[in-house]
Amino acid sequence: MNIDSFLYKQNSCIHFGVDSTKKMGDILFKTSASAIIACDPFLKPFSLKLKEECPQIKDIFSEIEPNPQLTGVMKLLILASLHKCDTIIAIGGGSVMDTAKFVKGVYSYKPMDIPELLKFFRQEVPFNVTSPIKIIAVPSTAGTGAEVTSVSVVSHGDIKNTINSPVFLPDICVIDPTLTLTVPPRVTMITGLDALSHALESFWNINHQPITDLLAKEAAKHIFSNLSNAYNEGRELNSRIGMSYGALLAGLAFSQTRTAGCHAASYPLSMIFHLAHGEACAFTLAGFIRLNNDERLEELAREVGFSDTNEMENYVVSLQRIAGLKTTIEDLGISDTYHLSKLCVEHPLMKFNPVQPSVTDMQELFKSLGK
Repeated sequence: MNIDSFLYKQNSCIHFGVDSTKKMGDILFKTSASAIIACDPFLKPFSLKLKEECPQIKDIFSEIEPNPQLTGVMKLLILASLHKCDTIIAIGGGSVMDTAKFVKGVYSYKPMDIPELLKFFRQEVPFNVTSPIKIIAVPSTAGTGAEVTSVSVVSHGDIKNTINSPVFLPDICVIDPTLTLTVPPRVTMITGLDALSHALESFWNINHQPITDLLAKEAAKHIFSNLSNAYNEGRELNSRIGMSYGALLAGLAFSQTRTAGCHAASYPLSMIFHLAHGEACAFTLAGFIRLNNDERLEELAREVGFSDTNEMENYVVSLQRIAGLKTTIEDLGISDTYHLSKLCVEHPLMKFNPVQPSVTDMQELFKSLGK
C-alpha cells in the first residue's frame, strides 16, 4: 500500500451526544473561574437556564448580528474584560462563534476602540498564537463547522473579511443534537447543504489526504441519509443526530483542507444577490460535482448510496428545490454572468479546486445549473 505523507492537527476537545450540554457544569468546574455566554437572541432563554445552573457564568451577551460586525466584537470584548473572563461560551450559529473567536484572538491586546480592532481586521497586526481566554463552542445548527475550525468571518460595514488563525480554534466544543430540534425547515436545509459542501469540497480538494477523505466520505453519507428527513420531520431525533454528526465530520475534514470552488463562488453570490451562506454554497454544488467528476468522486457517490455522480448531482438539486432555494441563474434574475464568473475564479479559495475554471468555464457552469 502506498500512502503519501500528511499532517492532521486538531486540538479541540469534542463532547458529542444527546443532552451533552448538561455536562456544562462539570466542564466549567474543571476549566473556568469566570465565564460569559455569547448567544443568538433566540437562545437567550436556554442561556439563562444554563447561567442559573453554573455559578461560573457571570453574564450573557446576545447582541449578535447575522453577519457579525466589529461593533459586536467590541461589545463582547468589553464585557469579557469587565468580568475578567477566562472563558466565552459561544452558543448558536457561525456568527456567534466568529464573534467569540475574534475576541479570543485580540483579548490579550485589550484593544479599546474600533480603530484598534481594524488593525487586526485588516491583518496589519498579527493575532497571538495563544490566548488567556478559552472558547467553549456549542452549535445550535448542523452546518457551519465553526466549532472545529480556526476561521473567523467578520464584517466592518459592507466589507467582509475571512481570517484564518490557529488562535481561533475553539478549545472545547459541545455538540448536542437536541439543540437543533427546533431549527426551522428552511434553515435546516440551508445549513445542511453548507455541511454537504464542506464534505464534498474537502474530498475533491487539492489538499485532501487519507484522514480527511475518510471524514468527508462518512460526513457525506450521514448528510445524504438524514437531511431530507430532518427537513420534513424536524422533531425526529435520529435524523438530527445524524445531521449533527455529519456536520461535525465535515467540519473536521475541511478544517485541514480548506474549502474550494463552491465556497469561492458563494462569496460573490452572497454579496451581490444576498443569498444565505449555505444557499450560496449549494447554488453551484451540482455544477462543481460535474466539473470535478473523476473516478474518486464516482467511488464516493457509490459509497454514499448513489449509482453514480449524475444521480448524486440530481439529488442535490432536488434538495434545493424542496426547500424553495434558488437553483438557476434565471432565479437570480440575470442572464449575463461574466462579472459574477470573474469574481468567482479570482476568489482565493478557487485555487484549492482540482479543476481551475476559466471565466468562460464558470459562465458555462452557471448556465448549466438546474438543467
